[in-house]
Amino acid sequence: MKSRKNMKLHLQHVPKRYWKYLTEKSTWPN
Repeated sequence: MKSRKNMKLHLQHVPKRYWKYLTEKSTWPN
């Protein structure tokens, strides 16, 4: 992902049940 802001905006449109899958699929900056 280019920026964390874009990722946050993206998560707002993604159901929480998919968050776990997304976080496992990709590495997130802490």
